[in-house]
Amino acid sequence: MVKLEKQFQKLDESIKGAKRILITAHKYPDGDALGSVLALHHALKAKNKLVSTPYFSDPLPSFKFLPGFGEIKTKFSPKNIDLLLGLDYGDFKRLGREFNNFSTEKVITIDHHLPSDHRGILQIVRPDFSSTSEILHCFFKKAGIAINKDIATCLLTGIYTDSGGFKHAVTSSRTLKAAADLISCGASLSQIIKETTLLKSPSVLRLWGKALSRIERDLKTGMVYSLITANDLRGKNSEDLGMGDLAAVISMISGAPFTLLLTEHKPNEFRGSLRSEFYHNIDVSKIAKVFGGGGHKLSAGFEKKGSLDEILEQIKKAPGVRREIA
Repeated sequence: MVKLEKQFQKLDESIKGAKRILITAHKYPDGDALGSVLALHHALKAKNKLVSTPYFSDPLPSFKFLPGFGEIKTKFSPKNIDLLLGLDYGDFKRLGREFNNFSTEKVITIDHHLPSDHRGILQIVRPDFSSTSEILHCFFKKAGIAINKDIATCLLTGIYTDSGGFKHAVTSSRTLKAAADLISCGASLSQIIKETTLLKSPSVLRLWGKALSRIERDLKTGMVYSLITANDLRGKNSEDLGMGDLAAVISMISGAPFTLLLTEHKPNEFRGSLRSEFYHNIDVSKIAKVFGGGGHKLSAGFEKKGSLDEILEQIKKAPGVRREIA
């Protein structure tokens, strides 16, 4: 914790010395990505960093309940940024192409993903935390930054969603203490659960039904998988389909060492969502890396062009899959 406190001091100093700050996280942002970015944005505004800008190219409308969601920018000019705070990205390329040529000297990373391609003059990477939002809660406490209701709501959303509703093994006593503190600061856990987990439209549930009806099990690896086709998605481009929640539902199938949900967002262009549980001792982030993706040991994702059969065959040959299942 001593090292972490020193890193927090350097982070605080860097923020104080910057005039134009951009805050972002991985593309296709989840609750932790959006929650941590917006929480830090609120905190910097309170410190009179009026040029703090939260950026995402594709923010999900299902998180519009988060305070500050309307302040998210979908465009920015690199020339106007002297500090990039990259949160929760795992691999730098997951921030998006627009950051490919960004100077490392202008980057600070805050993340809880296992070290991959993290960049920056300061890298605060702690896989022992449930979420990037939990790391920020710790930072705010150490730096004496007041946590108001807006910040608390954003942070608790990140912690709740990335801990799998406090079900994942990475949920610790520190995680639960942080959540309790955020509730005492005004965050409503019941609202967050309702907004992130419970509210689904009829069309989304019908789509889920199609995926659930297609569930298959691979007899060689034990993998359970399903598919959403491009045809299924026709006319649903502007709607949040809750693919992360659907992947979590599929992961409930008993006896599955790991699960896969493939979403064909364009013909033969897929996004894969991998899930597992700690007692299976399978690191799905290693499988995702075969396709250039990444994530956590128990939850990871990737993008891949090709056919369903090609992708399944590559997964069967991925490092550790056959050996760990056998």
